[in-house]
Formats: sequence, structure tokens, C-alpha cells
Amino acid sequence: GCVVGEPGPMRVTRSFLVLLFVSLCSPFVLWMLGCRFAVMVVVVSVNMGVLWVNNVVGARERNSRSKMVLNTVSASHYSEKVRWCMDLLGESYEEVPDVGVLGVFLLGRTVPTLSDSRLDLQIGNSSTILRYLYGEYGHQDSGAFLKPEAKLLELEKKFDLIGRSVQRALYYHVFPNKDITCVLWGETVDAVPRIQRILLSLLFPIFRIFITKALNITKQSAEQELQNIEDLLEEMDELLSDGRQYINGSSLSFIDITFCSLIAPLCQPAIHE
Repeated sequence: GCVVGEPGPMRVTRSFLVLLFVSLCSPFVLWMLGCRFAVMVVVVSVNMGVLWVNNVVGARERNSRSKMVLNTVSASHYSEKVRWCMDLLGESYEEVPDVGVLGVFLLGRTVPTLSDSRLDLQIGNSSTILRYLYGEYGHQDSGAFLKPEAKLLELEKKFDLIGRSVQRALYYHVFPNKDITCVLWGETVDAVPRIQRILLSLLFPIFRIFITKALNITKQSAEQELQNIEDLLEEMDELLSDGRQYINGSSLSFIDITFCSLIAPLCQPAIHE
């Protein structure tokens, strides 16, 4: 949606402090009252506070520096998909890393998000962002690789689903280790706002429980997702067995970037480290 009007700094600060106070106190009060939704209240309250500060306080400053701003999280392969395409496109943009998990229960999949200050727009979902970029730059030679041919769009849907498979399989294996998961979510990234990194560490057990439930992360589901990935890799091996260099033939397209970026966290090629 569009970015709406910005309240003054004092109002933002007061709103954030109230939300932070509520998020810290309400779980204990509700727990004493026997409310099962105490954990949900703290997650929603903190999300609202952090998102309010990030989106309202920082929007004007970021837009003044760059016409396009890409919000990412450090270990997001969907963010990588957009980042690689934007780098190849050659247009200037600013990347703003966040702890994306803080907004997952308010906005769904919060990263990547592309903001364009020229139109005061915020665009979510990696595939939607690529369609927007093609609409803006498809008339240039540098944007030809983004052309959304029908057969490539069908492949993109399949690859995006495999991206979710990679996500669920990896979460199953890394979630038991808080330190590794927090690093993947940006705890050690200096560019991520300090308040977000603090909240990530404090609320990690809550985030882990909710994401595990939301994505149905179990041993059985992880094994099934790995099988889905294996099936796709075999399908791609067969497709490329005719010697073609790229998925769509002889020229690079967004579908090659989509496949490589979404499968990279599992394959871990040296260039991706």
C-alpha cells in the first residue's frame, strides 16, 4: 500500500513507549488472568511499535537519499532474488536490512519490500516487485531479462514454492540453536536497528513457537520438503541436459536468478558464503 502521512517525532516516540510498555506488561497481567492470548499480545504490540518507528520515522530520510529502497533481512533468499535482479538491472537503490520476523504476524511475509519515493509506493512479494521493475525498466536493454513470459511465470510459481520448502527444511534444523537463528535473522548486522536486535534476542522463544506453528515445521514436514526439493532438482537436471546454458535457452532471464537465489541456502555454493 501507499505510505500515509507522518506524525511528528514526539508523537511517534510517545506511541512507541506506550506500545513497548504494553508489550512488556500485558503478558504478565493476562497470564495471571488465565488468558491464552498473552503471547500473541506481546508479539503484536512489539511489531506495531517497531514497524511504526521504522516506517514512519525513517521513511522521509531514506526517500531523500534514494528513489528506491529495498527492505531485506540478512538470510532471506526471497530478498536475494530481488537484490540480484536489481544489481543486474543497474539502477541505484538503497538496501535497508531489518529483522523481518518482527513484522511477520502483522504483514505476512514482510521482506522483501521495495519502496519507490517517486510514487510513494511500497511493494511486497518478490515476484510482484520483479513485475514492477519490468514495468518501469522493461523498455531498456538492461531490463529485458525481466520480461514475464507465460512459461517463465509458471516456473516462477513453482520455484517460489520450493523457496518455501527450503525455508521450512532449514528452519527445522536451525531452530534448536538460538544463536545461529538470530544471526540468520540479523542480530549481528550493524545496519539493523539496535532496538530490533535487542527485541529479537528477548523474544526469540516466542517467535520460534509461532513460526513453527504457522509454517507447520515438524520432522515429517521437513523430510517431505527435502523430497520436494530433490524432485525439482531432478526436473531441472533433465531440462538442462540438452546443454543449454540458461533455463530459457541461450540468454539469462529472471527465472535463472529466481531458481539460483531460492535454492542457494541449501546448496551453499562458495560464492554465496
